[in-house]
Amino acid sequence: MIKFAPPDIASARSICEKCKAEFPVPLDLSYQHSLAPVIPRDFDERTNNKFWQSQSTEIQCPVCSAKTPLKLPTKSEMGKVLFFGDDAARKSEIGNIFCFSLVGGNKPFVDRIEQELNSLKSRFEPDLDPESWHIHMKILHSGDQRKKNLVFQSWERLKIESFVAEVFELIRRNSADAFIFSVSFASDSKSSLAELKRDCYLALIADLIYGFSKLGFTPILHFDAEKEFIGLGPIIHGWARDAFQGSQRQLIYSYISHGLPVPEPLFLRPASHPCLELADFVSFVIARGHHCKMNGLPIDYESERLGIVFYSWLRRDGHYGRDRQIGFPWSEIYD
Repeated sequence: MIKFAPPDIASARSICEKCKAEFPVPLDLSYQHSLAPVIPRDFDERTNNKFWQSQSTEIQCPVCSAKTPLKLPTKSEMGKVLFFGDDAARKSEIGNIFCFSLVGGNKPFVDRIEQELNSLKSRFEPDLDPESWHIHMKILHSGDQRKKNLVFQSWERLKIESFVAEVFELIRRNSADAFIFSVSFASDSKSSLAELKRDCYLALIADLIYGFSKLGFTPILHFDAEKEFIGLGPIIHGWARDAFQGSQRQLIYSYISHGLPVPEPLFLRPASHPCLELADFVSFVIARGHHCKMNGLPIDYESERLGIVFYSWLRRDGHYGRDRQIGFPWSEIYD
């Protein structure tokens, strides 16, 4: 269930055709069927790229109880945008944290940032194919885990700091052109990490789908798989499928997607795309910042170094915050 609707959707209203009463659209209304557009079996991006959008549905007037038509918002598809995401979690006696981050853009941008990251990696390990090793900040940050990694085990502190600074700069330099999203929820230690994960995931894809579909663009979402899998992939995790397909049966989904054919998010092999590596970096920085704030420690990786990011978060009062800015708004959550 999508819990956090964009403000202009949350205020959507309808008028009863019978009694003329005006009332809020019941966005949490659920259906037995999906409200996603219907894709024909012979669909082809080049030769047959048509699909069927739902133009309207029926809802019940809360005043006279009559069934009344509701026109649904739709857009024509103008193009697609590629996104790659990864998560980070922290669980402790003080509290739990979950973060999802996405990095992406159009195909030319994704190709360019892939080249830039591979070039950066080649400067630090010139004898290795840059695609043969991957950025895992959790490993790079931990001395014990670095010792077990064939690439990082020989890196001294100065080299690590230099590499991290270069990755920060690569992201910051591209942040005005890239689309970087990061959603993070922090809660007490009694909260369910699985529930935080699901809520975080749905909040992220709802914001992303809405933001691009209202402009006529369909986001194509890829996430880092939780572990290695047999076969070429990609795969879809059961919890993610349940969350996504469940959201498509809510009336709010029609308002979020504008009738565009957003495909179900796929999960790729861990760190199998440079943008997945950058998403890992962003999620680590934000989750680590939460951990430091929660435990009264100084932040060791400043979020300002990431440049411009679309942040979403749960405020102390339980309300959902969203903003595109430089630096995470820690004061919205912590004293």
